[in-house]
Amino acid sequence: MGVEATTFSSYPICDTDVWVKLCLGDILKELFSVHKKIVVSDVVESEILKWRNNPLFSNIAAEFEKYKQSGYILVIYHDLHIEDDDKRLLERTLFDLGFRSDFANKPPESDKGEFVSAIYANHFGIPFMKSDDHSFQEGGMGRNEFPNLIIKNWNDTLRDLIKDDPQRIAITAKVEKESKQMNRQKKQYNLQRKQDEEKALEMKLEQLLEKYGRKY
Repeated sequence: MGVEATTFSSYPICDTDVWVKLCLGDILKELFSVHKKIVVSDVVESEILKWRNNPLFSNIAAEFEKYKQSGYILVIYHDLHIEDDDKRLLERTLFDLGFRSDFANKPPESDKGEFVSAIYANHFGIPFMKSDDHSFQEGGMGRNEFPNLIIKNWNDTLRDLIKDDPQRIAITAKVEKESKQMNRQKKQYNLQRKQDEEKALEMKLEQLLEKYGRKY
């Protein structure tokens, strides 16, 4: 299982949404001052590293890689850290939750990182999970499936890390502002992708018409 696997239970596990907000709020130093290390699932790592190619928010991936290389982030890998006898059990749990791809997450499935994190937390006895996913709030599927797992959302996390009220308010405002910019960028990206797909389709149709003749 490796040396790291024995230490997972000493630290909280963090999902993608909370990591993103920690980066937007520029409070990673405060995070590691309080917790020393955090645990991240392999699926969450893959979600975070997708930010590498984002022109405005590539630091979300860059900071992750920096802290991981420095030993502050421990990543649980299904193939490396799960005993063979337990792999099938965890895979069955994931399937029963409604996911159809395995822990490799290919193809990617929405909200999978949070549920994989919860499965690992339950398996390794991790003390709590930092998650802002609605599924793990009161009444959500994640909360119902993992009733004994302690969940600390973004507001809980912020209160744990920042004791000064004015500073906490300022960080909240900064994260909200950056999140709005991120959402605008996402909408622009999706719109541009749709336009590019439509343009590519038009060009393909035009090529077919040129190749086979204009009959209409």
